[in-house]
Amino acid sequence: MLRLLHRRFSRQQGLYVRSGVLMRQALWIGFYGTLCVWLRIPRLLSFAVALLIAAGILTIEALLRLRERTQWRPD
Repeated sequence: MLRLLHRRFSRQQGLYVRSGVLMRQALWIGFYGTLCVWLRIPRLLSFAVALLIAAGILTIEALLRLRERTQWRPD
């Protein structure tokens, strides 16, 4: 599913997305869903909290992708 999203919304049509990146993003989605359900049980989850958690995860992922892009890899 993530590969399909990368292929649809990426500039290079998702051709250069490594499998490790896809696995990490799938784990982030699972973590986000689990955390939201866990916070919903004692009624601590609100729309604002869900957005803050999503923004934090997206920021971490963006910084990780930026770090990966700036590292030199010999071809």
